[in-house]
Amino acid sequence: MRRWNARGAGLRSMGISRCCLLFAVLGLVTSAIAPGVVSAAGPALNEAVRGPATLLAWAESSLEGGGGPAQGHQDVCTAASTGSASCGTTAAVPAPKGNWTEGTGVAPPARELASMAYDPIDQYVVLFGGCGYTCSMNDTWTFSNGTWTNLTGHTTNTPPGRSSATMAWDGQDDYVVMFGGINASGFLQDTWGFVGGKWVDLLPAQGGFPVPAPRFGGSMAYDATDGYLLLFGGGGFYQDRTLLNDTWKFYNGRWTHLYPVNSPSIRAYAAMDFDASSGKILLFGGEENTIFSGDTWTYTAGNWTHLILTKAPSPRQGAALVYDSALGGSILYGGMSKFGFVNDTWFFHLGVWTPILLGSEATPPPRTWFGSTYDAADQEVIIEGGWSLSSLYGDYWGFGNSTSI
Repeated sequence: MRRWNARGAGLRSMGISRCCLLFAVLGLVTSAIAPGVVSAAGPALNEAVRGPATLLAWAESSLEGGGGPAQGHQDVCTAASTGSASCGTTAAVPAPKGNWTEGTGVAPPARELASMAYDPIDQYVVLFGGCGYTCSMNDTWTFSNGTWTNLTGHTTNTPPGRSSATMAWDGQDDYVVMFGGINASGFLQDTWGFVGGKWVDLLPAQGGFPVPAPRFGGSMAYDATDGYLLLFGGGGFYQDRTLLNDTWKFYNGRWTHLYPVNSPSIRAYAAMDFDASSGKILLFGGEENTIFSGDTWTYTAGNWTHLILTKAPSPRQGAALVYDSALGGSILYGGMSKFGFVNDTWFFHLGVWTPILLGSEATPPPRTWFGSTYDAADQEVIIEGGWSLSSLYGDYWGFGNSTSI
């Protein structure tokens, strides 16, 4: 049974019951960039509604460059001292195969901008918050053996509701970490841990220790090679209409600001994971001030490297990027591009982007701002929820049954 919910007339009437705080925030950026398309927004904290059609119209009118879905091929990359890497074409890589399968049964209510990560000790997926027909949400769910369990009301010291926080498993400290986000009180910079079914306030925003600036739409992943959690970029300080491109590490319960010689440009909603096939953090795309980005970066040993690839997925923000250990590479799915909302699936392996050859089964409808992670117990990439022009989704899908290379 399909679980996605069409917004219908409610969306066409600007969806007043929906919080849409994120659209108000993004509107503050776009009003400075394209005043003819997006009018000046009110204060970021007043829960003003920014229409999805307006947001997409701005995106389509302001973006330049980029291409449609590209055909994958192998690239051999050579690093340079400038922090970039040139990549040339060699023999084609066999395209991996896989299928998307829609989940059934009870699932979290429809939402966008939820935070999601996999806990390998307790062997379940953790989901928190987001923005649904009410905003901001503060419910906690786990997913294991194909079943969602609502822990709301059964956990102590629950974090304040929020959307667009970043979440990842911390392999050094052995707990799920959630940082930042946004709610009606503003941009957040608190750090929470989830372990053994309980939330722990690790670092309050005013706890006296260095913490990253308040933000939403940051990117975070555990760097298994260097042994720390890595945070990059996001949106904040919208009074000045700026985005961020700072790099932080979280190690032994504390944040440290890193200063790489080279860094990706400012952006929010970039897709990022740890690509075990290369032993490096992998970052793709995101939303910059006037464009959707389509660049690919890797991070290791304190340095970012730009991979200059001749073919890659189209520029986008809000995509999923999840390492699939069964397939042996990273899976990229969906997001929002200058062409609208997309639902293509890509595979990254040893410096090569390749489109996934999907089977005859259904594919998730196009969307952005959905939760995603890799369920190692079931060996599937899991996505949940999300948003497109016509829908706020309450479905969940698994990508698996793949052939490794």
